[in-house]
Amino acid sequence: MWKILEFIVKHGGKVQSKKLLQSRRLDGGKNKFDYVLETLMEQGRVENIGGTYVLKVEKSWKGLANQIGLLA
Repeated sequence: MWKILEFIVKHGGKVQSKKLLQSRRLDGGKNKFDYVLETLMEQGRVENIGGTYVLKVEKSWKGLANQIGLLA
């Protein structure tokens, strides 16, 4: 799950579903991505807007970026 969140953060807080799937951040293909993204949506971390996954709260993705060392 963190790999997906990290990928979205690195792309400015939003990424198209096609690009996310092509990133191959998870083993298990489309089914695994669907499961992880559904879980993230249920947790209120991301939302799907027209095929683009967007982190719901800017503070959340900046906090995550700090946690994983993406922001100085």
